[in-house]
Amino acid sequence: MQKSSFDIPIHKISVEKESYLHQITGKEMMVNSFHHQAIKVVGKGLNVVAKSPDGIIEAVEAKDADVLAIQWHPETMLQMIKSVKISSLT
Repeated sequence: MQKSSFDIPIHKISVEKESYLHQITGKEMMVNSFHHQAIKVVGKGLNVVAKSPDGIIEAVEAKDADVLAIQWHPETMLQMIKSVKISSLT
């Protein structure tokens, strides 16, 4: 659980190359972390597609459906993401 503001990404995740998430984000990205639970056993039909450096599963995708489940909260980082995009344009 991060102690800083939730809109700040605080740790890196590694994303599997053959995943939809990789197509969206690339190999690595920074995310926030304020979940109090994490996936321990991956359900049937799901693939682990992202992990944090400590081995926590951060994202899974369905093998035969359009399903992507993530363990962080990008919606709380929306303002920061907008600022980065705007500043990169100037």
